[in-house]
Amino acid sequence: MEYFSKAAQYAPKARDKSVAGLLYDKMAIVYTALFDFDLSLNKTQMAATAYLEAGDSSYYADELMRMLNTEIVLGRYDSASMLVENIWKNKDRIDSVQLSSLYSNTLKIATYTKNPHIDSIISGYRSTFIRNENLVDWLTVANAYCNSNDYDKAEKTAVNWGLILQVW
Repeated sequence: MEYFSKAAQYAPKARDKSVAGLLYDKMAIVYTALFDFDLSLNKTQMAATAYLEAGDSSYYADELMRMLNTEIVLGRYDSASMLVENIWKNKDRIDSVQLSSLYSNTLKIATYTKNPHIDSIISGYRSTFIRNENLVDWLTVANAYCNSNDYDKAEKTAVNWGLILQVW
């Protein structure tokens, strides 16, 4: 970490903002491994800013998704919801894997906050990936149905996608 800290002193002066983004990203990973999530979020935000300045939309989206996942794990659903809104506004910058992750995280937040629009989120998720359903996070979909007390749909989803064996 000592070398990361030394390198971080020079990162703001770097001509190549992608390199600065990479440095901050790796520092965030170390802080996550140390369970210092607030510092990890700080470094992830710095990485996102650097990637945005570099015009690297894919890595920028990755950093926003990492922040989103961390906020969800910490149970900070208000912060997570704001990140989701920001990412949805910029969804043209993300690839299909990131879009699936965005839908999955949107669904997780909706589930945890008892959002009444879970069915419409699932419907949008499924219709977006109708040609590539392997990208859908079916466990999250089944969990959302279960938390909405729609146990038949939860079971059907889990069985259809091999998450569980047929319940008799």
